[in-house]
Order: sequence, then C-alpha cells, then structure tokens
Amino acid sequence: MHLFVLLMVLACDTTDTVVEGGSLSTADADGDGYTEGTGDCDDSSAALSPSAIEVCDGIDNDCDGEIDEGATQTLYADRDDDGYGDPDDTVEVCSQLSGYVIIGTDCDDTTSDVYPGGLEVCDERDNDCNGVVDEGVGSVYYADPDADGAGDPQSTIIACQPPAGYVINDTDCDSADGSVSPNAVELCDDIDNDCDGETDEDDAADAATWYADADSDDHGDPNTTLVSCAADIGYIDVAGDCDDSDDDSYPGGEEVCDGADNDCDGETDEASATDAETYYADSDSDGYGTDAYTTAACEPPAGYVENTDDCDDTDAATSPDGEEVCDGADNDCNGDIDDGVMIPWYLDYDGDGYGDPDAEVSACEAPSGLYLADAGDCDDLNDAINPDAATVCDDADNNCDGNIDSDDDGDGYSDLLCGGTDCDDTDASVLPEVGGGCPMGLSCKDILDAGLSSGDDVYMIDIDGYGEGLDSWEVYCDMTTDDGGWTLLGKTVKSGLSTTERTTITGGDWQAYSSDGYGDPETSSRLFWLPLEQWYELTALFPDNVLWIADSDIDLQMQNVSVSDEGNDFEIDWDGAVAGYNEILSGDIRGLPFTTHDEDNDGWVSGNCASGYVGDNGGFWYDNCYESSMLHADGNIYSWAEDAATSVSSMYLYFRED
Repeated sequence: MHLFVLLMVLACDTTDTVVEGGSLSTADADGDGYTEGTGDCDDSSAALSPSAIEVCDGIDNDCDGEIDEGATQTLYADRDDDGYGDPDDTVEVCSQLSGYVIIGTDCDDTTSDVYPGGLEVCDERDNDCNGVVDEGVGSVYYADPDADGAGDPQSTIIACQPPAGYVINDTDCDSADGSVSPNAVELCDDIDNDCDGETDEDDAADAATWYADADSDDHGDPNTTLVSCAADIGYIDVAGDCDDSDDDSYPGGEEVCDGADNDCDGETDEASATDAETYYADSDSDGYGTDAYTTAACEPPAGYVENTDDCDDTDAATSPDGEEVCDGADNDCNGDIDDGVMIPWYLDYDGDGYGDPDAEVSACEAPSGLYLADAGDCDDLNDAINPDAATVCDDADNNCDGNIDSDDDGDGYSDLLCGGTDCDDTDASVLPEVGGGCPMGLSCKDILDAGLSSGDDVYMIDIDGYGEGLDSWEVYCDMTTDDGGWTLLGKTVKSGLSTTERTTITGGDWQAYSSDGYGDPETSSRLFWLPLEQWYELTALFPDNVLWIADSDIDLQMQNVSVSDEGNDFEIDWDGAVAGYNEILSGDIRGLPFTTHDEDNDGWVSGNCASGYVGDNGGFWYDNCYESSMLHADGNIYSWAEDAATSVSSMYLYFRED
C-alpha cells in the first residue's frame, strides 16, 4: 500500500508550472476563479483548483500538493470471507481489492462464523462481536441438590454446559429428597413420589389389591377387584368369596343343603353339610331301604332312599308296597305274615251252601270240607234260612238280608203287600207320611239328585222331612228344563178358565193363598197355587235358590228369593236377576207383604188392589195395582217383565234350590 501512495505523489510532481516573465501568472485562463497566484495548479483545467473536490484519479484536484488525498477508501483484510474485515489490517485504495472489504469490525478474522451480528452459539467465542462470549445462547440448567437427576424449577442457571450440581430438566417436585423424582416409583406414603401431581395413585408399586364385599360377609369377590393405596367403601383385603351376593357363602362358611357352595370349597351340598340327611341303602331297588348301610347326603344318592321300611332288602317283591300273597312271608312288611290275603273260610254246619259269618277261619286253603268261602247264613242250624231263601210276610229274616221280610228296605214300615203302609219297600228313602202317601224328597231337585226321578211328573214331597210338622204335598216337577229339578209353585193358563176357576183365583181369601192352596199340579190343569207356607218353608230351607217366572213371552229369573213367615205376612224379597235374565217388572214390590181381598197389605192407600181396583184381581204382592198378578179382573194375565200392560197367555212359577 505504501508503495502505491508513493507512486501517486511522484506522478503529481511531474506536472509543469507555467511561469510567465519569471513570475506566477495572475490570469485565470480556465475561468475556475483561481489564478496561479491564488493557488490554481493548472489554469488550463477548470476541474483543478483549490475548491475542487479531490477524487481518486491520480491528480491533485484541489491543488493542495497531494494527489488523491482523502478520496481513497480504507479496505480491511477479510481472511475468513465472512464479509467483515480485520480492523488491524487495512489498505487505502481508490478501488476494491480482492480479499478486502469496506467494513472492518470483525473481532476474529480467522473464523467465518464470528462477525458483528453473527449468531451467538455456545462455542466459547464472541460470535456476534459484541464483546461478550456465549451471551444469551446457553441452556437453562436447574439445581439438583439431592442428586436424583431431576432439577428444581425454582433454582436455575443459564450455561452452555451444565455446571456441577445442575441438570437440564426442572421436573423435581422435592429437590430436598433424592427418592422423589419423575423417575421414582410411586409408593403408598402420602408423597407424590413420581412428581406427577398426584399422591398415592392406584398404580403405586406397593398399592394393595382390594376385593368387593357386596354381601358384607368379610370375604371379597376375587373377580371384582380394586388396586389402590386405600380401600373404597364395600372393598376389603380378604378374597376368596365364591358368591358375593350371598352372605351365607364364604370360605369357612357353614355348608348346608341349599344348592350353594356355602364354604367356597368348590363343592356344593357335601355330605358334611350340617343339615345333610341320612339315607339308607336300597339294594333291591324297590324304593325302600334298611339301616344296614347308610350315608349322609343332601339328596339321596343312587341306590339310597330316605326310609328304613324294607323288611327284606334282597327281594324287590317284599316291601311296604309289596302285594301280600299266601306264601308264609311278610310280603308287605307290616309285621304280619299272609295277612289280608288268607281266604276267610266259614263253617257250613247245616249244609245249605252258606257259612256262618260268626264261625270264620282265615287260611290259604279250607281247613276241611265243612268250611266254605261263602258266608251270609244268618241261622246255620236251619238249612231253610239262607240268602237264597224266599221272603214271606212272617216277620222273620228268611233271606238273611238283615230285615224282616215284611219290611224289605228296613225303613221300619212294612210293605203294603204284607199289610203295612210302605208304598216302596225297596227304597228306604221312601217313607209313608203321617197322613198317608210316600214323599220321595224335600223338593223336586232333592228327588232328582237322589236319582228317584222318572221324568216330568207329579211327585210327593215333604218340605220339612218325614214325621215333622207339615204333611207331604203333591207338586209338579219339571225334571228336564235347564238341568231339571224345578218345583212348581203356581200357574195360570188364560185360555179356557171357567168362571169357577177365575173365582178361585180372584176370590181366594187369606187362608186359600197362605195355607190351603188351590188348583191341581197336573200338567193338564190350568191353575195351581202352592200355599205360601210352603213357599216360606222352601226359601227358608234353601236360601240359595232361583225363582223362575216363565210366561208365554219371556223367562225371568231372580236369585236368592225369600218369602217370610205368616207372622210377617209372607213378605217377598230377592238379591237380583240371575245373570243373563231380566229381573221382575217392578222392584217396588220387593219387601212388600202379600195381599188378599180380606187382608189388605198393599201400597195403594185408596183401597185394596186384590178387590177394589178394576174389580177383583186376586191375591198377590201389590204396590201399583195394575202390576202383575196371577189374574187381573179384566181377564188378562200380565207379564212380570217389561210393560205391565203386556198381556200373556200363561204364567208358571218355579222354584229350585241352587
């Protein structure tokens, strides 16, 4: 560089100075405002003068005697090619030189990554040439006073390398305890050993296994577990329960016969169960055992039964169910030999072919020829008296049936053929009444139920029983309609009624309706009335009953009908209609007494419905006089159903106990 400056000075010195007349000229030839006398060094060039600006052109432009002074630039050597030169190695030149740069602020021109503005890195150099080494580029290191490899986030230092006692992480939650760090094993000690923010988690190394104890029997279900440092409610540390829904089942429980494994030993209802029963060997498989061999079990094992009733366990034909036969053995195990199977033999002393029942011998075979298998002789000293003998009216039991021959059914009354009063000496239920006749039952249904019915017909009944109170009565029995057993209480057939018959109905007094009755129960008759006393007796004897009112238009049935005694004027009542049937026309007569023309008990305050309203209507239960009755004075029979003005051609009243 110094050589270059010297050469430039020498060049400037070779410029000629113009001297006119031996002195400097005062003329300004180049018009730059300067003369030789005022310092113009070249009056031939206006570009050269004391006021000109020096430029790098090898000329003394400002006429100060120096060439290119102040117009050169300083270049700095850039040996590491990082764009910044060494401030201690410079040249002054007018043009760029290779290996030189115009900035000379490099603090280390031997390293390309060290220059002003360079990226500071941890390399113990001042990479950005700010006079500070490794500033702001080191890592944060955390104090690890307990040397557990985890740093204290509250105690830090920035450095390029961790100083002694420092680590790169800040994960320690207790820097005073070397056993507490993120790498530590969590334990059940109320400490956050692994620094995860939780204490005594379920995955703690020493966490216990707890077992659900749903049945509170102090034994947990091994299949329902919880691993944790502390037990939840309903969990315990004892396992082994085989049924956590049953507090009677747990290890060591009392085994009982209930189909459950009470002691959790894997077996159910073992022989050791406290309520196991004793069973007995049944060697012959007849369902009965003996106490020769026994076993305890909850259920009878194969070949065992729960009884000791067999008297011979080697023979299946011998047991309490065995059939006793005449073989000299106790086949049915009742303690008796051949009992019930030995044939009774009876002594036939008179040789009439029948033995004396009082001379019996039991044996498998007849003891002798005097014994027969047939008994029945009631006099074994008289061969004319035996079950085959003919009956005669002699007051003796010739045929040995237990009855004297004149009273064959044994009812205490002699046959009519023998001069007695029994009209059916083959049936003890048919008895003569005090007034004569043979009633067959209490009612038609009683006769039907006794199997004495011969179809729809007139029968003799005695509603209070033989020999008691009322005499027997003849009634018509419908034995076929609706299962039969219907007792006729009354009837009226409109067509063909004579004046006398009408008068019988309409003029009947209290006695006629209450105790005498009227008409004929025969099917061909047109009117009949069973005395109200019998109505009372029937409904009192059979309170569960049905009253069937059959007129020519409609059937009515009421259930549980009652007719009071005469002291209450035969008041009528019922519980309601039978299902499927209509009820009686008017409920107004329920609870009303009976009325006749000489006994006014009706609800008509103006007179007597039986005699004073539209003529004589006859006896009945009245509230509104134009309601039903057996016959109205206008000659019509009015239905008990629907409209009272509905006239019908016939009406039948039937009773049957239910």
